[in-house]
Order: sequence, then C-alpha cells, then structure tokens
Amino acid sequence: MNIQPEQKQGRVPSASTPAMPESVALPISGAVAERVGGDLQRRLLDARLYWCQKNRAHTGQRDEKEGWLAEEEGLHDAALGRERVDLIRLCYPSQVERYRLGFHDGQALLLIPLAAMKQHHFYGGAVPRSPHNSK
Repeated sequence: MNIQPEQKQGRVPSASTPAMPESVALPISGAVAERVGGDLQRRLLDARLYWCQKNRAHTGQRDEKEGWLAEEEGLHDAALGRERVDLIRLCYPSQVERYRLGFHDGQALLLIPLAAMKQHHFYGGAVPRSPHNSK
C-alpha cells in the first residue's frame, strides 16, 4: 500500500477514500526470510501471499480486490514485525478486518516452524514426515 505524504502527516482522507493501489505484492524477500527464521517460514508466507494475489486477480469488485490487498499487507507486516492497523484504519477503514486477518495469519505461520522444532526435540530428532517438512 502506498501511503500518500498527506496521509503520513496525519490528515484524514476525504469522504471518497481512494482505491487501494493495484500493485502486486512481492513474495517475502530473502532478507525478510532471514529475519523471520528461514526457508520454511518463507515458503509458508509466500504460499499465503500467492493465494491472496490469485484471489485478487480473479475478482472484479473493487472492495474485494482491496480486501485481498489488505490481507497481503497484513502478511508482509507480520513478517516485518510491525503492525499498522491504525494507519489502515485511517486510510482504508473498510479493510481493517481484512488487514488484521492477514496480520494474524502471518503471525501464526511464523509460529509453525517453532512448534516443529519443539516436536523435533521431543522426538529426539525424528519427526514424522509431512508435506511441510520434506523437501
């Protein structure tokens, strides 16, 4: 989401809030992956981002497109460890819940590898194979 300078300074957008930009959210970068802990987390977040992008591309309604974009922004913010719900509420009030959904999904996806590591330790290094831990 590109926030305009006047929105950064705290001005309230006009009654006709502009549409969210149609920019394509990029997959989680390598730098972010290092910050969030590695390959599994990056693959999980990338899959969720791709799902949002795919759904956004197949809907024709502006509100629905903005909703998918808000979820993507929430996922990115979770990976970066920042929450911008106040900014979303100010600029795109109709999409706050979708942003929160993406943010909380992103946080949950970041916790999955931690649970897998605990399971790995509990089983003495042997973890049952699943599609999520095999390469």
